[in-house]
Amino acid sequence: MDSAAPGILHLQLGVAKVLAKKIGKAKLLVSVAAGVPVGRIEANLEKGARVVRVMPNINCVVGAGAAGFAGGSAATAADLEKVGAILNSFGV
Repeated sequence: MDSAAPGILHLQLGVAKVLAKKIGKAKLLVSVAAGVPVGRIEANLEKGARVVRVMPNINCVVGAGAAGFAGGSAATAADLEKVGAILNSFGV
């Protein structure tokens, strides 16, 4: 069961569908959409699209938080390193 409200989930996936052609396989999609699993995002994008899902906590707002992140099925080690560097740049 998704933790996001159905209307919000529908909106998030609608955005993914609109972006799908622009993202393709060449760009990395980093998602912070609450309650939306990587597989659900990938299902709305081109096959092989690179996705990394980030799950930050509220303390990130003051640079004292933590965030977990996971790559989708096509995310590369380099993609994960980039996301890690982005998160580290603001103290996560």
